[in-house]
Amino acid sequence: MKVAIDEVVYFDAITSNPTTGAVADADSTPTFDVYEEATDTGLLGATNLTKRTSLTGDYRGTFTASAANGFEAGKWYSVVVSATVATVAGKAVTMHFQCVPAESVAGVPKVDLADWLGVAPLALTSQRVETVVGAYASGQGPLQPTVAGRTLDVSAGGEAGVDWANVGSPTTVVGLSGTTVKTATDVETDTQDIQARLPAALTGDGLMKADTLRVGGTLQSAADIEDHLDFIQSILDNTVNTNFETIKNRLGSITGSGNNTVLGFFKAALNKAAATPSDIGGTFNPATDSTEAIRDRGDAAWGSAGASTNEPDGLVGRSGSTYAYLVWLKSQGVIVTGAGLTACTVTIRTAAGDLVLSGSASINTTTGLISGSGTLTTALPHNTPAVAYVTITSSGTDYTAPIGIVALA
Repeated sequence: MKVAIDEVVYFDAITSNPTTGAVADADSTPTFDVYEEATDTGLLGATNLTKRTSLTGDYRGTFTASAANGFEAGKWYSVVVSATVATVAGKAVTMHFQCVPAESVAGVPKVDLADWLGVAPLALTSQRVETVVGAYASGQGPLQPTVAGRTLDVSAGGEAGVDWANVGSPTTVVGLSGTTVKTATDVETDTQDIQARLPAALTGDGLMKADTLRVGGTLQSAADIEDHLDFIQSILDNTVNTNFETIKNRLGSITGSGNNTVLGFFKAALNKAAATPSDIGGTFNPATDSTEAIRDRGDAAWGSAGASTNEPDGLVGRSGSTYAYLVWLKSQGVIVTGAGLTACTVTIRTAAGDLVLSGSASINTTTGLISGSGTLTTALPHNTPAVAYVTITSSGTDYTAPIGIVALA
């Protein structure tokens, strides 16, 4: 380990129980001293360590490796810690280091150039080390630019770039026997050939003429082309227009703007969030009349067989003029429970009319069972045919179903 002169050194020492080996605090504050090589007298004397807060058996020490404290560059030093744990005194070397010259910049050690180069360097020039490398000593120095700092562009294949404005002897004839160069004469000849062809291919306005040389395998005249155009027009008039009119008539009169389009009609019929096309008229409203709205209501109120999934069921008994009942609301065979069950009424229906049963119902929202008893507002003659109609209110919706009356002794 290297420590620069004048460096402030920090280190740790750990004390342990001599019997178990576990970390343990010392009986008293441990001390340390620093010894130089073969010198048996410490440089600092017994110096106290400082215990680290809340860390058992962990002590830290510090000292300055300065010349004033007796430290010298190149010498080796040992830090010896003395401590007593559980009445047993002990010592240990916690650091071993060599001092090196003081740093000019903190954290940046000095470099011995003579040791680095193998020989003493030449004098510094502009803070650079002047030295001679390999073959440069024999005059084979690197290629240098005319102006310092400039570089030469060299390709991956090792070819140097050419600056046409800086070519030696630019007027000297060079025979490029192995190179084909397009001459200015060749370029001019090709240009003239193109210019000679252009007038025949352009109109008087400078537009490119259409090539009608071959249509149907024969040379076409202007009259022939006009006949072809008339034939195409007749197809458009007779077939396309007719078919278009047929389609339009089958669709009917649609304004064709805003929501009054075929797409708008489809959206209104299928999507409950769509806007209503004004062309439809009447009271149609996608929010309630679209297939999506109808489906949502069906999902909530109707089963797959087309009947209401919520239906009262139970027992109604009669003993004289007194009626008692135990009923419930079932949904697809399961009794409905919960706070949504809010009311229940029982009506006795006869050929002469309906008679309401007096008394209030007792609703158990946990089990879903509803019970009650009472008498009719008007006495019912003996042996009068009757049926009980039970109405149960769940989540604000009334559900009614007939239940037969059982005569009780």
